[in-house]
Amino acid sequence: LSMFSDESQAVIDCPSAWRVEVKTKDRETETPAITRYQRGLQTTRRKEVECQTDSFMYVQEELSVDSSELDPEVIKALRRLEPLMCRELERASRSTAFSALSGRYGARGPGGGAGTNSDTAPLRLSVVAGAGSPELDSMPVAALSWSATGAFVAAALGRSDHQDWCLHRGAVCVWNASSARGQQDRQQQQQKPHAVLETSSCVTSVQYHPSNASLLAGGSFTGELLVWNVSVGRRPSSCLSAR
Repeated sequence: LSMFSDESQAVIDCPSAWRVEVKTKDRETETPAITRYQRGLQTTRRKEVECQTDSFMYVQEELSVDSSELDPEVIKALRRLEPLMCRELERASRSTAFSALSGRYGARGPGGGAGTNSDTAPLRLSVVAGAGSPELDSMPVAALSWSATGAFVAAALGRSDHQDWCLHRGAVCVWNASSARGQQDRQQQQQKPHAVLETSSCVTSVQYHPSNASLLAGGSFTGELLVWNVSVGRRPSSCLSAR
């Protein structure tokens, strides 16, 4: 029967090895006290000072001539000739008798030599007409050039403020300032162009040949270089550079 009786076994406790109880201790530490300082900063002091320059002093003096010191006969002659001189001076101011004279500096003097006083060289103002086309007449003048002889002036018509490609025409107008037709046109207060050289785009520069007055070169906005032969008595011919 002993083989069927309950057997009591001793109990052995095996705690887990991976779990270790953490031992803690309380300790107190103290850091050095944080020292704080307050400092004040100030920027550079500025001062506003007003100054005044010396005022301009204009002295107006009136000059008078004592008529008692002049010869009475001289005064009488001046008063008699004054209306005549004023009338002739007014007529001379409207006269075109000397409009054909060259007004360039360095003109030949009466003796054939070079002029010494450029301020006395005759000047002329001419009113010229446009290219004759509404589109071209509205174009501004981008450049001017005089020929070597001073008889021709060329004006390049074009704009340089494009935002992209130039899609409108341009032109170079040439005026002959010494031709008989130019003198007749000046009497009509306008001088028509001797030649109108149209281009496919705006012309931004123009220049005459330094010695050959019949050769004229121009540059367009699109980068083309054009050369014209504008000889008097023949149809203008042109030469275009490759793009």
